[in-house]
Amino acid sequence: PERMLGCKGPIAIALVAATPKEARQVMVEGESGLLACARDEDEAEWWPGLGVLRLHGGARCFLYSGAHPDGLRGPQHHLAWCDELAKWREPKATWHN
Repeated sequence: PERMLGCKGPIAIALVAATPKEARQVMVEGESGLLACARDEDEAEWWPGLGVLRLHGGARCFLYSGAHPDGLRGPQHHLAWCDELAKWREPKATWHN
């Protein structure tokens, strides 16, 4: 989704995995990751060094780690994709943030 009902501007999506490397390798660059599943006509801009993916239409995805719960403190997101919570080093603290 690029926009959600009632939201002004593009949506922000948190992609949270056990580690930043897993978020990148599975959720973004993996066989069933966002880049692989994007339609051909979609243009996605991927900045791996920043952990930011911008999808066609403007939706922005930000990578986070279950090992660093404070990284989720502050930024606001409309949606979250949380991968394998059981592998997170700090699951409760990350989830609460």
